[in-house]
Amino acid sequence: MILYTAGNMNPQVLAGMSERTNAKNWLETNAHKGSRDCADWFASPFCADTEGNGVTGFRLFIDSGAFTAWVKGKPIDHDAYIQYCKGLLETAVCPVVFASLDVIPGSLTGPPLEENDPEFARAAAAGWQNYLKEKAAGLKTIPTFHQGDPWEFLDLMMADTDYIGISPRKVAKTTAQKGDWLNQVFQRIDAAGKLPKPGNMHNAIKTHGLGVSSPVFMETFPFYSVDSTRWLQGGNGYFFFFDGHRIQLIFSTDWGGLHWSVKDKMHFRGRCTGEIYAPTSWTLSAIHHYRAPYQAKLVYYFHERGIRADAEMNAHIIEHWEARGVTWN
Repeated sequence: MILYTAGNMNPQVLAGMSERTNAKNWLETNAHKGSRDCADWFASPFCADTEGNGVTGFRLFIDSGAFTAWVKGKPIDHDAYIQYCKGLLETAVCPVVFASLDVIPGSLTGPPLEENDPEFARAAAAGWQNYLKEKAAGLKTIPTFHQGDPWEFLDLMMADTDYIGISPRKVAKTTAQKGDWLNQVFQRIDAAGKLPKPGNMHNAIKTHGLGVSSPVFMETFPFYSVDSTRWLQGGNGYFFFFDGHRIQLIFSTDWGGLHWSVKDKMHFRGRCTGEIYAPTSWTLSAIHHYRAPYQAKLVYYFHERGIRADAEMNAHIIEHWEARGVTWN
């Protein structure tokens, strides 16, 4: 299973973090210029490895930006997206896959859609037409099946391509409801003879779990790939680490078993109201361990720790599925 780390910042800074953490699988979205800049840089010969042979070692998943458009209520220029994909494909020196421009049913601000609402079928049909338009333009893209879409669209996708997106509903669904739906998805894939399992890998269809970062889901369902934006929370001062089984979160004030020392006591009108504590060295520790070739901000350190945790989680998930006989070429 490939865990794509999703998000962007300065391309050169992010490339350096990726090199140090061995996190070379990145999902970038067409909806943000900064994300397209990262994709362009990662795929370019200028981001070559230290051997200078023009191979970056990156693997890219380009998202159409449909979810961002759905959140903002602004449509994606489909023709422009097709041209962007073609241009990137022509110049890329690393593997790149592209999500089809899907159409997400409903709206973020409107009432939740009821099961079997005709909006699901309308959106699924529109997304399928987008996929066919991309195919006619010579692009191999990944269509997406959404929670709530009519099941015949999953059948259409399995009959037409070897890589599909699976998207649990982002709103108005509990984790249990998402899990139940994913179970139905993979049961249907199994019924079609395309489930990744021992003895069937030559027939197995690849699936990408859009926004699927739950370790329980990753260990339960045999996705080919998933994505996560967890590392971006490092900008809030969150420190992530992989404990061998799960990614754990520590707030920056508690990071690294932080020890606090009594600095002084506060007194107000003769009464002791509490003690003032000061952290001993978490900032200094970050600076000591983070040796970037540029003037770094502390927030980059927490970002990098999140990226490293993703890479370590990815290695764990690969081992998990290989032990069960699910190995992709």
